[in-house]
Amino acid sequence: MEWNLEDIENACNKAFKGCLNYLNNDLKNFKSKELSVAFNLGLNKETINASASVDENGKYHVVLENAAVKIVFDFYNRILVNEDFYKIVSGEDKYDREKASKYVDLLTEMTIKNILFHELGHIFNGHVDYIKDIFNKYKQNGEPRYDVTNYTLYEINSHARPYLQPKEWQAIEWNADDFSATKMVGLFTYDSNIDEVLIKNKFHGLLLIVLTLSVMYSLMGMGRKNDSIIDFKNMEHLPKRARVKKYIGVLLAACTKMNEEIKETDILPIEEYVKYSFAIENWANQYVKQYWKRENYSTDNNLEELDEEHENYYLEVELFYYTLLEKLEKYTYFEVYDEETKKVAEEIAIRSFLFKRYGTTEFEYIKFKKK
Repeated sequence: MEWNLEDIENACNKAFKGCLNYLNNDLKNFKSKELSVAFNLGLNKETINASASVDENGKYHVVLENAAVKIVFDFYNRILVNEDFYKIVSGEDKYDREKASKYVDLLTEMTIKNILFHELGHIFNGHVDYIKDIFNKYKQNGEPRYDVTNYTLYEINSHARPYLQPKEWQAIEWNADDFSATKMVGLFTYDSNIDEVLIKNKFHGLLLIVLTLSVMYSLMGMGRKNDSIIDFKNMEHLPKRARVKKYIGVLLAACTKMNEEIKETDILPIEEYVKYSFAIENWANQYVKQYWKRENYSTDNNLEELDEEHENYYLEVELFYYTLLEKLEKYTYFEVYDEETKKVAEEIAIRSFLFKRYGTTEFEYIKFKKK
């Protein structure tokens, strides 16, 4: 079974329309308006990559690289012939070839939507407009020209462009991850999408989101050994292992918030989902070694991304995000700086000072209001 370009175009257009309609339904209820966003497949890169942008006329664009879909589909198409992986996906002991084929399509769709929601988060949460304004001021000051119209979100090990400080890029990226996580929970733990055939129940839907997230980041190089020291504090994107762990935390919080019948005690601790993510990564790494002929992928690589030094810095980025909320207020299409959030931001300002001064804060994890 293979997808040709027409199959990819049809699947991506359908997925994008579904994501955009989902967001516009919320926006119509909130502001009685809809956003128009153009979607295109890119043919310029051979990696899992996507971008969001706003042009000089204020028109929004999302581009998903054709190669991203081909890579993801090929992984699921090959790996789901394995009965053990089928058991992990389906929770069933007996292999069903027809159902395995349906899981290939479902998991590919979920992975595509995860990427698309991230890109749309940069638009709906005002990031692309905010960045464009900052960039225009940067140009007026006679600084060297950088291309802001093609705002790529998945470049590997790219240093932060100078018109925003690195921590600002990183906080924006995390916010787009959070946006995607909450929307994925909204879609795939929603009653009408629980068919009890492929998605057995809400907990199974949650597990499949973690699975597709882990596959996506693994195929993007999460387990590829870094040959040199990465100056992670000056990158536009924080390390992938950290992003996966944080994404899972947001997933779990969103699942209980958006499903009243599910209590926090009904969900396994985040550590169990992280272990599951590592197990899925191991399957992806085996695929990379077999079909890409690359041996430097392992779940043992880059574990320093989760050490104390890194975790302390991630907390700084988390705290820093609140300083952006007021700036983003005039750009975002959803409310990000209501009275409740302002109160939290004031407290965080104090804790941020304590963190800088004493290297610690009494809060282990701080959640902001998800939209």
